[in-house]
Amino acid sequence: MRKTLLLTIALSGVLSASSITYTETFTGSGSLGGTSFTGQLISLTMTTDTSLITTQNGDYLQQGSASVNISGLGTATFTDHLTVVSNPNFGDGGFSDYVTSVPVAFVINNIFGTYNLASPLAPTSGPLNNSQEDETFTTSKGAFTVDNPTGNGTFQATTAVPEPGQMLALGASLSGLLAVRWKRRFLAQNRG
Repeated sequence: MRKTLLLTIALSGVLSASSITYTETFTGSGSLGGTSFTGQLISLTMTTDTSLITTQNGDYLQQGSASVNISGLGTATFTDHLTVVSNPNFGDGGFSDYVTSVPVAFVINNIFGTYNLASPLAPTSGPLNNSQEDETFTTSKGAFTVDNPTGNGTFQATTAVPEPGQMLALGASLSGLLAVRWKRRFLAQNRG
């Protein structure tokens, strides 16, 4: 009985955690590690757990490790944590520096009036609420700056699809639990 309880608790912890990936893309100019770029596609990405979402002053916040990919220059990891923000009060959402609260870029769209960061969100486009010009964000490849991106950006959130191996392990665990329970009932009935 004790083993069954422990296994059930372990499985419930695995099943309740929900991985989510936030991505924001836009075209901009700036530099990465001293290399300038102009009019390149910039993608910001963070994968984290929905159980870590917090609220502050009506905003939904998700802190974590993030990366930036700049077309033609590659990918770098931010050395400071970033925050993904959904701001219902202003109807925008995007990435900002966790320590300084300086935005990298935010997409303006009415969906952020109700989006709480906890569920998938189809690609949502809108004009960019500009970042602070000449702000520097530290990355694994050196300083990253983006010079007031303009135009439209796209924000989306996707959840991970369980891998077949995970589903197989879950099925085997549940089958094991049922077999143990059946064996106990069988032995109890045959004793009496």
